[in-house]
Amino acid sequence: MDLYALRKKGDRILRKVVRVFLVVGIGPDFLTICSLLFAGIAAFFFWFSGKELYPWLGFAFLFLLVSSLLDALDGPLAREMKIASKKG
Repeated sequence: MDLYALRKKGDRILRKVVRVFLVVGIGPDFLTICSLLFAGIAAFFFWFSGKELYPWLGFAFLFLLVSSLLDALDGPLAREMKIASKKG
């Protein structure tokens, strides 16, 4: 499987999630704000971990993962709502 085929599968999954956000009424700006919030929480857990890495670093990873997923969804959602701009 090449990267193009993998991207096509990922795009299909993203489109399904975007449709859910459209039905619920969540906009791309809200996703961007939530993404920044989750990234900030991840940074806090990373900073808080100090010498005891195990539990806090795991929380940081989970919040960073959610932040990345939300960041990946805001662009396709804006394009689907036809409010995308050249600046993003």
